[in-house]
Amino acid sequence: MMRYGDYNIHPNSTFKRFAFDEASLDDFIKANPGRDYTKTFIDVPTKNLNQMYRHADPGGVGKSIGIDVYENPYFYNWFDKVNILGK
Repeated sequence: MMRYGDYNIHPNSTFKRFAFDEASLDDFIKANPGRDYTKTFIDVPTKNLNQMYRHADPGGVGKSIGIDVYENPYFYNWFDKVNILGK
């Protein structure tokens, strides 16, 4: 969490980032200790992943994927709920 506290993206950015898999999320948690986290996930159809941006994340995630929801508002129609993982 660098310049603005959200990976150099303006605080009002509409770009949403996600760890690509649970192992990457665990890497993020290990790289950013001393905080409370709730691990969540969404199920996105594989065909829609091609509309998202895969990239290396400098904040500890490693593999991540993201999308600008302003430019792609239909993103929220790709899933029906946010799932919470147990600790």
